[in-house]
Amino acid sequence: MASTAWFSWGHVEYGTANVLTALSGGAIYMGLALYTRSLWPAIMTHGIYDLFVIWVMIRM
Repeated sequence: MASTAWFSWGHVEYGTANVLTALSGGAIYMGLALYTRSLWPAIMTHGIYDLFVIWVMIRM
């Protein structure tokens, strides 16, 4: 979990909300990878999240 916190701190220049989403996303993706013993579910979930964020940004 320390690596997730360190990674999310790297997003501080983008704002507090980005740090929190990086932290929670990292925890979710790490949990998926550990639970499934594969990186692919985490990769796909991250991709779906990215597509959702892009869709929201386009609609704004």
